[in-house]
Amino acid sequence: AVVSTQSTGELKELKVTVYMCRTCNTATSRLLDRCLAEKHPVKKAPALKRFFRCRGCSSRTEVVGLPYPEQNCRKCGKSAWEKCSMYHEKKGPKLDSERLILRGEDVEINERVK
Repeated sequence: AVVSTQSTGELKELKVTVYMCRTCNTATSRLLDRCLAEKHPVKKAPALKRFFRCRGCSSRTEVVGLPYPEQNCRKCGKSAWEKCSMYHEKKGPKLDSERLILRGEDVEINERVK
């Protein structure tokens, strides 16, 4: 897979190699063992892998060679997809080291200068 020069948080599509089996009528990112064992005619082609998030439940999916997912969401059944980053954003509480404090911390001085 070739990654473009975008930053990792903005990567919404990826160039990949796809194997298309003419007997099984499938396109996969790696050659299937069954197709190899049964010597099916397989064609190798470049394609774009795109990443999507469901607007209803935030479930994620990816499609290869298609502009949008053809199926509804597996969790909620909606078909409202929006493009998202390849990388999953962290949710939840932040650690003390991850919080940005612009002014610095307020520290009380208990000692008197003589």
